[in-house]
Amino acid sequence: MRIRWYNQLDDANKAKLEFKHRQGGKGYKVTFDTQFDFDDPGFSWTKALKLSFDKLPEQGQLLWGVEHTPVLICRYTRQYFISNCQKIRATFDKNICVYDQRYKADANLNRSVPLGDYVLLELKADAEFDKELSRLLATCPLRQSRHSKYVNGIRQLMWQ
Repeated sequence: MRIRWYNQLDDANKAKLEFKHRQGGKGYKVTFDTQFDFDDPGFSWTKALKLSFDKLPEQGQLLWGVEHTPVLICRYTRQYFISNCQKIRATFDKNICVYDQRYKADANLNRSVPLGDYVLLELKADAEFDKELSRLLATCPLRQSRHSKYVNGIRQLMWQ
């Protein structure tokens, strides 16, 4: 489960709970609206996550399961692009850093750990345009690889 919100780090009033799935080699997300008020003097992850869980419909609670412990906040700058034919989407992520949330009752929004000086390019297309995406990737002089900001964030926190 992932909590996603945009813009200011301390403004999660329009957040989304995302549950990522893979089926037949393709990924998809199921999302639900939520909110967190980091300005509340009584904010704690335990209370905030329980409240979010309780507000979910049954499907969301089943997807969430029993894990209610935050691990990290990942923050980055993203640029979006879409091809002229509207079939292929590209994102560039940079300034990637994580905020350790382990072992803390409140939200750590002040002490970040950078993941390094690099730019992450991600190319995506709907399943019906897989062939077009494959043809494009065949022309790129870049090495394709899997990347997880979450996994790399955990690694960085473990070795800092």
